[in-house]
Amino acid sequence: MRRLYISVLALVALAFLAATGLLLAPMLSGPAQMTVADPTAPPGILTETERPDLRPALPASLDYAPDVTGATRHPVLDGIMPRTWWGYAPEGLDTPAPVIALFHGAGRDGLSMIDMWQPVADANGLILVAINDANGAPGEIPDGAFLHSVINAAAEIYPVDRTRMFLFGHSAGAITAQLAANRVIGPWRGVAAHAGYVNPTLLHPIRDAPPIRLYLGTSDQIFDVTSARIAADYLSRAGHDYQLVLIPGHTHWFYEGGPDFAADAWDWFASL
Repeated sequence: MRRLYISVLALVALAFLAATGLLLAPMLSGPAQMTVADPTAPPGILTETERPDLRPALPASLDYAPDVTGATRHPVLDGIMPRTWWGYAPEGLDTPAPVIALFHGAGRDGLSMIDMWQPVADANGLILVAINDANGAPGEIPDGAFLHSVINAAAEIYPVDRTRMFLFGHSAGAITAQLAANRVIGPWRGVAAHAGYVNPTLLHPIRDAPPIRLYLGTSDQIFDVTSARIAADYLSRAGHDYQLVLIPGHTHWFYEGGPDFAADAWDWFASL
């Protein structure tokens, strides 16, 4: 009887360890998903342009709520913490399609980014994957293992083309998207961001750095042009071809012209 009791305890302990290992696997595998600094990596090309054609009309109101049909929310574990992400694909999409991983701004969730990108997704057959909470605080390096776990989960639901994957973020999400471009290994073909720049101290030089484009209004009340130029210079020296696109008179508000920014970003992505 005592042997049976010990055997049962041993099985319970093994089951607990196995379950704990599965929960901790994303955290333990994190470093394997992160880029390695390479001081010999060549710098990228830095360009700056003005795009007055992208300036949105002034919003009638700063009240905004997403208006989306067809998107679904999915659970995922971030280590042992439950998180969620939103996914969307045009109806009838059954062949491998490009993926846009989206990172939202503070005070929003991923559905706001699906809302801005949905017309472009429908017109071009794109899969949208929007991670809630912008994958952590905007001033922190993103968790590569978690980002890849979301992409892997999306690939089980949608016909993901892993050779055509792009990142896009707004505000806090713009910071996350650009940090992911520099610090997270991935098949990122290109990264675009709106109204947000990175802390240069979090960057390091890497090889095969994906190109980045930042859309920034010259009247943005949170992110200023001078600091954006400094961050752009650091990112180009870290190996990224970097395009700083200034929009005269545009503010931080994304939800009036978001679909136009999404369309312009996709045109650029498709050209890469």
